Amino acid sequence: MKRKYIKKIFRLFVIIYLSLMTYNAFSQTTAEQTISPDRPGVGTPPSLVPENYFQLETGFLYDHSHTEGATTKVYSYNQSLFRFGLLSFAEIRMSTDYTKTEVKNSDGTASVAGFSPITLGTKIALLQEEGVIPQTSLMANFTMPKTGLPDYRVSNVAPSVYLLFQNSLSDSLSLGYNIGLEWDGDSNQPTTFYAVNLGLRLTDKLSCFFENYGYLNPTGNDFYVDGGLAYMLTKKIQLDVYGGISTKGGNANTQISAGFSWLIP
Repeated sequence: MKRKYIKKIFRLFVIIYLSLMTYNAFSQTTAEQTISPDRPGVGTPPSLVPENYFQLETGFLYDHSHTEGATTKVYSYNQSLFRFGLLSFAEIRMSTDYTKTEVKNSDGTASVAGFSPITLGTKIALLQEEGVIPQTSLMANFTMPKTGLPDYRVSNVAPSVYLLFQNSLSDSLSLGYNIGLEWDGDSNQPTTFYAVNLGLRLTDKLSCFFENYGYLNPTGNDFYVDGGLAYMLTKKIQLDVYGGISTKGGNANTQISAGFSWLIP
């Protein structure tokens, strides 16, 4: 991706960030904080980590796909996201994972294992929910070159930007939806990402979700559905499990994941 485009995107985020710093309308109470993680699922809720709190979200992911005579199995042993509440309306984020990839075709099986590139980012609150107006946040991530295993590295900084929305449909039912653009670090042409998530609180501790998400780009589109469960072990620890599938042509791609999230302190 050309450097001038990265500079423009970075400049836009700096302007938005500094503008929001002067507007002190997004305060959060520090009393009785309850964890609200990005896990499980692929879509991201607009909720932020409380100011001066640290949050760890990690888990295992298995992905199986078959395309053009090759079967690919991906094992992400620790999909880890680290979040810190920098301000009442903004958090900073870092993510990476240790991944093993196996590819099997007519020539045999090849595999690589190592850390993925480091991704740095932020999530900024834009609007609080009021009536039909959804809770809204902006999330921006930057995957860094020269980090991680060489086989997984990106050539240049790979940015992504998303708008995150959520509406409360009832006391126990919520609708979340995302729209975003993702660059791979090589092409100037972004991939459009979308996600729609329906969440249902079954009890005070147990909740479930169903989600549809997809990636739209000039070379082809991929669409997925997934769903799962989350259990609040305590107000600051959540366990989760989910699975998903994509059907494209005659090939089925599947995913299974399990993990936990911890709000500290």
